[in-house]
Amino acid sequence: MRPGRKPKSNIVKLATGTDQTCRHREPVVLSLTGEPVRPKWLTGNARKIWEDKIEKYKARGQSIVGCEDLLASYCALEARLIEDFWQKKINATSFFNQCSSGLRQ
Repeated sequence: MRPGRKPKSNIVKLATGTDQTCRHREPVVLSLTGEPVRPKWLTGNARKIWEDKIEKYKARGQSIVGCEDLLASYCALEARLIEDFWQKKINATSFFNQCSSGLRQ
């Protein structure tokens, strides 16, 4: 990365009143059109979490088309953690501390 301040987005420039159309930067990631397709292997609570998250993203105007597999994996992990927590299989604090300490190594 270049030294110095990070460039501001066009939206921030509009909000601060420093917008100049000749200096607009094009977005790096283009959003794909279409509806997200839920993977068939996603079941149970993970499916409910998926639908809740899709609803939130649509309300925000965010497109997740092309990232469905990643979102599905996240929803499955979240459902598993919630299930294990309610069944007292894990202590959430110690579990996350162990996970985060493994990332630092």
